[in-house]
Amino acid sequence: MLPDNPSIHEVFNTFDFYERASGAKINKGKCKGLGNVDCTRSNWKAKIQKINNIIPAWRHRDLSYKGKALVINSLLTTTLWYNATSLPVPSWAIAQIEESMYNLFWDYKRHLVNKDILALPVQHGGFNIPRIKTKNSVSET
Repeated sequence: MLPDNPSIHEVFNTFDFYERASGAKINKGKCKGLGNVDCTRSNWKAKIQKINNIIPAWRHRDLSYKGKALVINSLLTTTLWYNATSLPVPSWAIAQIEESMYNLFWDYKRHLVNKDILALPVQHGGFNIPRIKTKNSVSET
């Protein structure tokens, strides 16, 4: 992802250097740019859809809270972290992702414990379910 024209020129300078060093050739006629488009919404909508597609497979299983936390941590949130390293997670996406995660955890019933309590490590009475905003802000620093 390149933010401006000077960055694009610098990438092509790097490609030229690579071509001279390796003998390989990049077909610039096949290179396409998306233009000055904010892809954030489409990227995060795809991730949210992926999470929402995973949930039905686990929703009707008789899982303990520990089991649900394991599903959330190993299957749902891992789909987010790669995107979060290069794209900011907008607040609307955080809200939708956390709604899906916690609805799964609480079987789509009333949430009985605060999300911050569930985020605590197991040894402190939580289930180590990450708060997306907190984890994202830590990875940005």
